Amino acid sequence: MELLSYKNDTRSPSRGRAFQMPERDLAAAALCSGSAKKPTQLPIAWACFVYVAVISALQTGSLLTSGCAFAAVLTVEPFSLVDYSLGPLEGQNPLPKQNGYSWGWGIFQDQGITSRSAVGSTLSYVDSNLNSLAVSGGSIEISAQQSGSTIGLTTSNRALDIDGTFAPFSSAGTLIDQGTVYLSFLLQTTQFSGAHGSYLKLSAGSAEALRIGSRDNAGFIVGQGNSSQTVIAFDDASTHLFLAKLNMNASGNDNVTVWMDPDLGLTSDPVGGTFFFGVEMSFNGITLEELTVSSSSLLIDELRFGAEIGDVLPIAAPATQASVSAPEPSSVFLAIVAFFGIVFLRVGQSHFAWLMGNNNHKIF
Repeated sequence: MELLSYKNDTRSPSRGRAFQMPERDLAAAALCSGSAKKPTQLPIAWACFVYVAVISALQTGSLLTSGCAFAAVLTVEPFSLVDYSLGPLEGQNPLPKQNGYSWGWGIFQDQGITSRSAVGSTLSYVDSNLNSLAVSGGSIEISAQQSGSTIGLTTSNRALDIDGTFAPFSSAGTLIDQGTVYLSFLLQTTQFSGAHGSYLKLSAGSAEALRIGSRDNAGFIVGQGNSSQTVIAFDDASTHLFLAKLNMNASGNDNVTVWMDPDLGLTSDPVGGTFFFGVEMSFNGITLEELTVSSSSLLIDELRFGAEIGDVLPIAAPATQASVSAPEPSSVFLAIVAFFGIVFLRVGQSHFAWLMGNNNHKIF
């Protein structure tokens, strides 16, 4: 269909008189003929852009939060005062099944002057990259003192949840004896010379499967019993983070690699380490032991078991000011998208309004 073009001063060919075409008809005619720029549907276009951007941001945000998550730890025992009460350790049983244990703390051996307590002090650790270990507050202190000719000795133990949490690592449902398990914990001892022993042990009932800690004048060691041990490093009164990788074989001997003071947040094994092998290390519980011919204490904190190394080396969240909360990366991205979306939408609407109102032409 051919479109007739008119101007404001055009006379009607049929009537021979001047007339004014309504402005809305002029604008429509100009648009249809191509002599005026068609108004772009900017509000709709920018609305679509904002919608797509927001959806993409939500997906990106979910990737940001899930991409850096490690597998869940098998069990973490932070000895937090949220779960523990200050005072004697024996009988305390915080969240047993949910926390990977089958029952509470008990006393296995006790002689001389001894104590086993949940205390308010917290051990801490900073790695070579200045990352801090995630801690929860509180720790366990095991103390012993010789009384007369009686050597000071105390042990506290707690059974692990073999038929639940650790079931994949148990061939018969009674002992952890297969697969690879990672273990980490903080340790500090007040005696690091002379006759003494400060250990975290893996045990099977009354039998010792593995010990890691400080012994006599040997230093920090990994071993089994008093006759089989390997020195890790010289010992001192500082707090140290121990990492152990247990390779369990249900039909043969096991082996363990121990690292002292590793970097945090690892996703693969660090280089080096102390290797101990050739013994049966199946276990179903943990034991804390302090032995001395004078007076000494062992502090243990942040005990973790995991199926992956990243499960047991968590980095603490960055500290923030009390009045300011650090936003999540995905939240920042969403805010930026929303801001520019609103700006572009307003610009689009303004441009659309200018087109519609130019020269007082009004289509609607």
